[in-house]
Amino acid sequence: MESEHVALVRYLGSRKDERVHTSRLAFYSDSLTDQRGEVEEQFLYDTDQGEIESFNGLDIDDESNEIVVKTKWKGFSDFEDSWEPVEELAPQVPTFLFNYLVTLNTPLAKRALQILEAGSEKGRK
Repeated sequence: MESEHVALVRYLGSRKDERVHTSRLAFYSDSLTDQRGEVEEQFLYDTDQGEIESFNGLDIDDESNEIVVKTKWKGFSDFEDSWEPVEELAPQVPTFLFNYLVTLNTPLAKRALQILEAGSEKGRK
């Protein structure tokens, strides 16, 4: 990264380096090394560019049995929405998450609100 919003990028085909605004980056993937999600996730973590636009679903993850919320990321297509655990989002965006959950009025949303409340009580101790 050259600055907060400009990165030096080497194109794989031409091997040329160019300065690119981070909002214009495309992530490499192919059928053999399909690591696009991992690369993109690491990029967002490294550059702190993952800003939540909205939530649009609530479910239970089959593998972890955690309550997860479908998360739309600003600047990314719907294809790149992800399911994020409520426990991980709670300390990051408690008010935003709370406002979404109360609109659902379902038993699962009520459980998620309990998780959110428990997390905020931990933070006060």
